[in-house]
Amino acid sequence: MGTLWSSFVQPPQVLWLSRRWRFPPEQAACWRRALRLPSAGVVCEVGCGPGGLLTRIAETMALARRVIGVDRDPAMLAFARERVRELQLAGVDLLLGNAFALPLPDACLDALTSYTLMEHVSDPDAFQRECRRVLRPGGMLSAASTGSSFRVEDRLPEPPAELAGEIARLEEAAEPWRRAIKRAAGVAGGPPPGNLPKVVRAWGLKDFRVDSWSSTVCLDDARLSPGDRHNVVRDYCSVPPGLPPTEDDLRRALKQAGADPPSSPYLTDAQRQRLRELYDLREQLAIEEADRAGAGPFYVTSVMLCASGIVA
Repeated sequence: MGTLWSSFVQPPQVLWLSRRWRFPPEQAACWRRALRLPSAGVVCEVGCGPGGLLTRIAETMALARRVIGVDRDPAMLAFARERVRELQLAGVDLLLGNAFALPLPDACLDALTSYTLMEHVSDPDAFQRECRRVLRPGGMLSAASTGSSFRVEDRLPEPPAELAGEIARLEEAAEPWRRAIKRAAGVAGGPPPGNLPKVVRAWGLKDFRVDSWSSTVCLDDARLSPGDRHNVVRDYCSVPPGLPPTEDDLRRALKQAGADPPSSPYLTDAQRQRLRELYDLREQLAIEEADRAGAGPFYVTSVMLCASGIVA
């Protein structure tokens, strides 16, 4: 466990925004049905990250409930606790743990779900055995993902070709280090998102089924406030402050994870500063383009796939 993921791969604020709009409350009947979530009882999300889906689950539970989020990254959980407090949600517990050793007693859950977790689970069968341990007989088990193989095309403000090219060249130089961090953080290693139904079907759950739903945010829709529109643009077109990291930070993180650094050189301080400037410029230009009358239509559509069943 550690903060490699939140520090170098996906900062909490990025995941928070994307998950909140992918699970809108007005579509709760659809995605709750796909995730097989009961209207009452004890529900757990494994790999809850910053709490984007977890808080939506808590907000849309109709009856008395307890909602539990488990994640291995302390920084993600700290961010989630702040969001739970801000939203004044009761009955939400956040626990530090991993998918192979859930910090929960046997047969304590009515439902367990995960979103974009399975593609990072190196041993899906070991994960499902742990899920069976903590679920009561008749409990619902679901796994959902969003993958490029079943996504609808998005259209967002594009940066000028010269700016995009310079960003790509600098990012390419840093890519070996990014891959090393992702390996150390366990970002890869699981089945591809498109294989999710096949993996879950092999678990032998009762009433196995596959569902999907989509969420679309149209930036030109008058129902979207300027602040919300800018948040969507930032979610897709910007990079959070603090990135790209320094080489010293990367070396320390890899050492703590017991991983060796790449042999290829990292960005110089001047290159790293330049890349940060380009990220900020790209965000500024994207927001300006999204606000320019007649520039659209701009929209983001995401398709989610879920495989689920009942534990005997």
